This record gives sequence, C-alpha cells and structure tokens, in this order.
Amino acid sequence: MKLSQPKSARIINTCRILCELRRSEGVSKAELSRILELNKVSCGEIITDLEAQGLVRDAYKIDVTNGRRPIALEIVKDARYVLCVNIGSRNIAVALSDLKSGIIKLERIPYETQCREEEFCAALLKSCIRTLKPADKEKVLGIGISIAGRISIDEKVLISCPYLPWKNMALVDVFEKTLGIKTLLTTNVVSLVAAEKTVNTKSLMNVEPVLYVDWSDSISLAVVMGAKVSIVNSDFGKIKLKGEETLEDSCTPSAITGRSSIKLREIWQNIPVNSLSDMAKALNLARQVTGATKAILGGDSSSIDASCLGRIRAECFELQVDKSSLGDNANVLSASEFALDRFFYQTSLLDEVRPWI
Repeated sequence: MKLSQPKSARIINTCRILCELRRSEGVSKAELSRILELNKVSCGEIITDLEAQGLVRDAYKIDVTNGRRPIALEIVKDARYVLCVNIGSRNIAVALSDLKSGIIKLERIPYETQCREEEFCAALLKSCIRTLKPADKEKVLGIGISIAGRISIDEKVLISCPYLPWKNMALVDVFEKTLGIKTLLTTNVVSLVAAEKTVNTKSLMNVEPVLYVDWSDSISLAVVMGAKVSIVNSDFGKIKLKGEETLEDSCTPSAITGRSSIKLREIWQNIPVNSLSDMAKALNLARQVTGATKAILGGDSSSIDASCLGRIRAECFELQVDKSSLGDNANVLSASEFALDRFFYQTSLLDEVRPWI
C-alpha cells in the first residue's frame, strides 16, 4: 500500500473512523473530524459512503447546553458477520460474530486425534455450515481460524500443531474451496493479542516489550511492542497442572457444560506449587532474552486466581505479571477479534502505519 496515493489514504481513514466509532459511543461527524484530525469534508464523504453501504447510521441526538444538537453515529453491528473458529486440543469452538464481536451462534464439538485428517476436516466444515445458517452468506466477510502451532507466512497452511498428528494441513484452501468464503489462519496467541488490543489497549502500549502468554494444553508466547506482535513462539513449553492433566483438559468439559467458573476455581485451588514456580522461571528467562518489563497471562490462564497469580509474581524479578481481562471465553472472543481485524477494522494495518498518520 502506497500511503501517498489518495485511494490508500481513504482506506486508512475509513478504518480509523470505524475503529473510533467502535471505541467511542455517542460521537458525531464533527467530533470524529476533530479527534482524528481529518478534514471535515473528507470525513463527511467517508461517513456518507459507510452509510450507503449500511455499515454506519445515525443513532440519536446528543444533549448539549446550547445550540443545535449533533447526531451521534454508530456501527450497524448486524450489517456484516465473521465466522470464527478456535481449534483446541480437545474440542473445536465455531462461532458466528457480528461487527461488535457479539456472538450470534456458538457451537462446540469434541474430536479425537485418532481420526483421519479427512474426517477431522469434514466434521469441522459441517459445524461451520450449521453455524452460518442464521446469516446471509453475502454478509459474511470472512473466516478466522486460530490454533496453537506453527503457521505459514501466508497464513494458509498449518505447518504443525502440538496436539494434532498431521503436518502441513492446507486448512485455508479446504475452507475457501468448500465454503467459498475468504479464510485466514493464525496462532492462538496472536489472536489473543488482537482481542486484548480491543478490550484493554493500554495494557499493550508499552514502549518496552510485553510478554503475552497463552497457557493451555501447551504454552505459546508472543512478544508485543507498541501493540504490534514482533515475535511468536508457539512451542514455549508445557506445564502440567496435576499428574497428566493440563489446563486445556480441565477447561474443555466445563466450557461445554457451562460450569466453567466453578471448575476453574477448583483447578487453581489444587494446582501444584511447583507448576506455578515453573511458570515463573519460564517468564524470568523470557524477560532476560527479550528485555520485557511486563507479562500478561491470557487464554485459559486468564482464569488464574489471585493467590496463584501472587505466587508467580513473588518469583518473577523485575517483571510485572498481570492476567488478561478477556474471561472464560477468551479463545472464542480472540478468534472473533482476529477475523474482525483482518476483514473489517484492520487495526493491525493501522498499527503499521500509525507513525506516518
């Protein structure tokens, strides 16, 4: 993209407007122009175009002390949809999401890694077809798939995954040929960072590196600088909770039955102290290598309780350790945010061009 070209500038400013409308409620055209430092005429033209596409509409009149009441704008959340897929080690979550990451339909299906690759893909695609039923296919912008493992640079091939026996799976080609919808693939930890940026942007805006950890069946790590992911390690390690049980093992049944909060409390109350110490040691090592001053526990580990988090903090030196605020459905929400980022808001693009805006 050449930033000097009017078309490129228009695309970037359109994304900026959409992101601001999502972030700030009750914003008028005049306020958008002022906040984003855009020419009023250009800002008005972009909003008119978005309204014509049915993506933005007038919401209500804003109360003011004097003068004419401006009209607040809002994104029409059900104007478009994305399908988000999170492939865990024991189950797959497939969800239809609106433009504000509201879940329209969610389906979780268990699977066995002993099945053939073709059977795995067939079950996954059938779940996607069922989940897509409430939406007009023409309004579906794309599909975002998140999974632990190594992803090809073009985000189309799953090179390897710690809990799947197959290598070099061309998942994106399978999805696009079968469903006819644009599809992208990413790692769990990258999608979690995308969601964190939306829910709690300031937590990732450090000048110095931030370690973002996805502690589930295996442990993935991303190094984030200025809200941009600079390094991804999808095989950072594996720490058992109790015997052979992992966090993914414990979370999956509770997620399906809806008793996640109770089950997760039991997990952290019974976790061996040495498991927490191992995590602290791993974070200390990562800090020495990356120079990070802050770490965020995301994914399933965002459910960690205060006492366990306190133990990790006590053994981490010169490293602030926090937990994500994404909650129990972090992995589903993160897949949704990844898809919305790439197919609609393009926040990752804005992160790249921000120094020149």
